[in-house]
Amino acid sequence: GGVHISGAAAEIAELQRVASLPVATTAMGKGAVDETDPLSVGVIGYAMGAYSATHFVRPLVEQADLVFFVGSRTNENATDAWRLFPPAATYVHLDMDPVEVGRNYESVRLVG
Repeated sequence: GGVHISGAAAEIAELQRVASLPVATTAMGKGAVDETDPLSVGVIGYAMGAYSATHFVRPLVEQADLVFFVGSRTNENATDAWRLFPPAATYVHLDMDPVEVGRNYESVRLVG
């Protein structure tokens, strides 16, 4: 949701395009990137139940070796009660609120 609040959707889409990165959104961030793009994962977090559209990509998220949070509070909904992301992954967290950066996952902290 922070991507929408800060007006950074175009920048995320450009990063996705230039770096060929898969991008997932939270329910609050839905629509931040083109969801028909082959690199768009869809909405993740609590919305990844057995019958959801993004359930089949759950292993992609669970097996990630690097997770880059952008404008995310990494709250219970976005992380499926903090069970979705792998403990061994490296985390980078970018947010404009320094209190949110690294709040729930030890990470490389970027404030801006």
